[in-house]
Amino acid sequence: MMTPHKNQGGDSAALSIRSLVKRYGSVVATDGVSLDVSAGEFMSLLGPSGSGKTTLLMLLAGFEVADGGEIRMRDRDISRVPPNKRDIGMVFQRYALFPHMSVAQNVAFPLRMRGVAKADREARVRAALETVELTGYLDRMPAQLSGGQQQRVALARAIVFEPGILLMDEPLGALDRKLRKHMQVELKELQGRLGATVIYVTHDQEEALAMSDRVAIINAGRIEQLATPRELYDAPASAFVGDFIGEINLFDAKVEELESGGIKLASGFGPLTGTPVPGATFSRGQKVHVGIRPERIAVRAGAASDGWQAGIRQTIFNGSNVTVYATMQDGQELRATVAPNDREASLARGEAISLSAAPRDVFVFPAGAA
Repeated sequence: MMTPHKNQGGDSAALSIRSLVKRYGSVVATDGVSLDVSAGEFMSLLGPSGSGKTTLLMLLAGFEVADGGEIRMRDRDISRVPPNKRDIGMVFQRYALFPHMSVAQNVAFPLRMRGVAKADREARVRAALETVELTGYLDRMPAQLSGGQQQRVALARAIVFEPGILLMDEPLGALDRKLRKHMQVELKELQGRLGATVIYVTHDQEEALAMSDRVAIINAGRIEQLATPRELYDAPASAFVGDFIGEINLFDAKVEELESGGIKLASGFGPLTGTPVPGATFSRGQKVHVGIRPERIAVRAGAASDGWQAGIRQTIFNGSNVTVYATMQDGQELRATVAPNDREASLARGEAISLSAAPRDVFVFPAGAA
């Protein structure tokens, strides 16, 4: 088995990025990004297409050169160090295996480029393939492997020289959903065994939440929020993050009163009380965005006087829950989820219901922050 990589120097930050900028003509792809990645951490860069997450990964790998800022790896400035001198392993979405080379030759390639002696090279190749459970595949060609096996070969090639950091660019994107789920577990377990520091690019929110210690939400070349998966879900810093992570109802409202326990709001379908996002300031009469997770909305049959009045437009069975699509009095729609065995799950189209949510589950964002 391969041994976990040791963080030389004892610095808890395996990688530090400061004010990193990358422009392509008039387009700013990376706009002053700063972050620290701890040794042994699994961090995901998550964002929509064109947000700048892959550009950031290419800057870290050395395939692109920043126009400004600094990249430090264990307190060494690597901003202009070539890729093969950065002590960084890379796994791509399409694996980038050499089709004319066997599995063993593919895995040995980075060792050959570093001048590792043949005997040591063969031992390390076998150790890497043992780590990804492919010891019986040394002489196979890439075309003879399944997608999951090719992905493991690419991983073995990335870890064989025991890099300080592993960069992964949508490494599971070419796999079908079932295999992707399986490989998520295997990849996370492998990272734990190696003690590897991983920076993982994905546009799949479910994948990022399942695998990461922390997630950086990238939007328009900037980090919108950097936090644990649970923090992102339970306390989004903006309407963009709330909308990008999980399901959420977003609608407009107006501040009525500011109280120590929350903000009283007026919406098109009635009054509600919410919790402001940290760092935001609000004033009476201000327009705001409001977000509520569907599972945080309580649904009751009938038109209760202490709830928001609505009618059922439709219900959809999703297996583990039922989504209730409710039409509010002002015509807008809210989604709520209930358990399949709840009475509300069997209500018919057009029946009257009332909705409610606790103030802590009603996120209040400044207008224009979506």
